[in-house]
Amino acid sequence: MRTLGRRLALAFSALVAGSAIAMAVAAPAQATAGECASYLVGQGYNHSSAMKNACAQGSLGTAEGDANCKIGLKALSISATHAATACNKA
Repeated sequence: MRTLGRRLALAFSALVAGSAIAMAVAAPAQATAGECASYLVGQGYNHSSAMKNACAQGSLGTAEGDANCKIGLKALSISATHAATACNKA
């Protein structure tokens, strides 16, 4: 019986730790895409779904996502400097 209790406690601990890691990893991606868009709005650009999509690409954390973010923002006539800064925030 004692072994069963330890196993259950270990399984529960692993579940809690796994859930905490998943939340910690997922949360920043959502927040940073928002920071990208907020930065651009602060620079005087109008918020749009295309801007949101470009910033979401930047928040993927990959070189491809960063490139897609910059390309998407430049297509919206956002300056290269502002696009680079915004994508770095994503």
